[in-house]
Amino acid sequence: MQAATNPTRSIPRDIAAAWRLLLAFWRRALLYGITFEVVLLVLLGPGLLWVLQEALAFTSAQAVVNYDIKGLVLSVRGVLLLMLAALIISFVALVGLSGPALMAAAAHEGRTMSLASVRRRIWNVFPRLASPAVLFFALLIAVAGPLLALLAGFLGSVLLLPFGGSLKTDDLPEVIANVPGVFALLAVGVLIGAYLFCRWCLVFPFLYLEQCTLRQAMRRSARTMRGHYAYAGRLLLTNELFSAIGVGAATLLMAGISYGALQTVDLDGAAFRWLLAFLMVVTALVVGAAVTLMVSRTMALLTILYKRLRGEEAQSLGDIPDETQAGIRARWVVAGVLVLIVAGTLLSLPEVNDELNKLDRRAKITAHRGSSIEAPENTLAAVRLAVEDRADYAEIDIMQAKDGTLVMLHDENLRRVAGVDRNIWDLTKEDLDKLEVGSWHDEKYRGEPIVTLGEVLAFAHGKIKLNIELKVHKREDKNFARSALAVINEHGFHDECVITSLDYGILQEIRRRQPMLRLGMIISAIVGRPERLDVDFYSTQPLIAKRKFIRSAHRADRQVHVWTLNTRKEINKALDDGADNIITDVPRLAREVLDARTPADELKAAIVRLFKE
Repeated sequence: MQAATNPTRSIPRDIAAAWRLLLAFWRRALLYGITFEVVLLVLLGPGLLWVLQEALAFTSAQAVVNYDIKGLVLSVRGVLLLMLAALIISFVALVGLSGPALMAAAAHEGRTMSLASVRRRIWNVFPRLASPAVLFFALLIAVAGPLLALLAGFLGSVLLLPFGGSLKTDDLPEVIANVPGVFALLAVGVLIGAYLFCRWCLVFPFLYLEQCTLRQAMRRSARTMRGHYAYAGRLLLTNELFSAIGVGAATLLMAGISYGALQTVDLDGAAFRWLLAFLMVVTALVVGAAVTLMVSRTMALLTILYKRLRGEEAQSLGDIPDETQAGIRARWVVAGVLVLIVAGTLLSLPEVNDELNKLDRRAKITAHRGSSIEAPENTLAAVRLAVEDRADYAEIDIMQAKDGTLVMLHDENLRRVAGVDRNIWDLTKEDLDKLEVGSWHDEKYRGEPIVTLGEVLAFAHGKIKLNIELKVHKREDKNFARSALAVINEHGFHDECVITSLDYGILQEIRRRQPMLRLGMIISAIVGRPERLDVDFYSTQPLIAKRKFIRSAHRADRQVHVWTLNTRKEINKALDDGADNIITDVPRLAREVLDARTPADELKAAIVRLFKE
């Protein structure tokens, strides 16, 4: 049948028709969608994660962190892993869309499809779905791949965040200059994606209504849509805006109901935990149902668009049999939902317990390089001020000088803090004693010396604990870790410190030599399972320390220390997300924020963590 040359064009009419068509099969679509989401959550999601993690661990037992990530991404193994993930996700997404597409097509023709029929039909076309999945993946690589690579290059080279750098004030002009280019890049990607979507938006109807092959469906979709891209784009954009509003409204409604219920009921212990878990599962079901209905309406809209452009009209909706007469029993729907709620509640109890147990713990404060806003970093003055500011820990950086002396310094080159353009590995303790590292910060600190690890341990003993970061500059001798342990043990400081590093190898050596010391992996980027790292906590930036990461760390009995947070908003955000330690240049401010938080604030944060996950 040839495409109609002048189909009726009315966005309100087509969207209204999609709603009417949805009413004819919404129960089946809802059951299919919820079942698919549960299967995806219980089986496919963890399964995909397991496949990728095991593939990653095939040649390495631990996660890949920090500077090693670039090598992984650019390696053959990393590219294959990304391709595998994209291919599986593409295939799963097509399976999820197939059910509503089949039901919408059947309803448009005045008939119904049982869920069993839908499952059989999808099973029969699995090989045909593999081709669209491969094609979608190929398009993703061809179109989105270069755009994402350029964007990643921008972030990596300018913002310097993915591989351990930080944004400096001097970088801002370059960042601002590149922002229009990034937006232009993304705009190009969106336009290309929109064009391809409009061109091939009728592939599903052709696949299922006319039993076409993928190549035939793509060709016919492009031919049918020729001349109608602008209208289809406006129609689909309007539809997606309605969908976003619907899903957002469902989410806000359930979040409000749940929060109000938890605030008004007076329950303790197990009863409160059961109610909280129950509300979580109900919220997930309602939001999932909203997503399913919006996707089903989109499939109905595409079916209507297909029929209109092909010169066909839908059968009167009054001629479509009522679904309840086709075998859908209300009691089975209710029973299925109750089973899902009970199962979800049981599965959620560990999450609830974890959040509520955290209410009994209080976050610690670490003064980053000492109180380094008011005093010069990595000096006794900064550590002394951290004590006065009531920090729990002072974070210090330790490097090895040319003669093996361990000194408190952050930079390999002393130009910034001492005004001498020399590297630490070229200087001995005698050379360092001639320098001062205070006047660069403030003239009142002129004469502040570079101190050794032993000197700062002697000062801090009994006053403040230390987070000792061992900075590996690749020029230190092989006894770096052994020398640091010797100084720590000499001062009896092993119970008053934690050891951190960006280098996992040096932490492994310390674990072998002194397994009781608490170790922390400094993470600026990671691929794989961080729980495979033999450490006690992760020290990471806010871009990584999201709620999900922190919750996963707590499940693995690891703490999360977040750096470097210097405003009330940043500190409160990290505390709300469940951070165990706030690393800051202004510990006095962090102490004020922490002391101002009440038990009610902590409970509210725990509830938000549960419902926003």
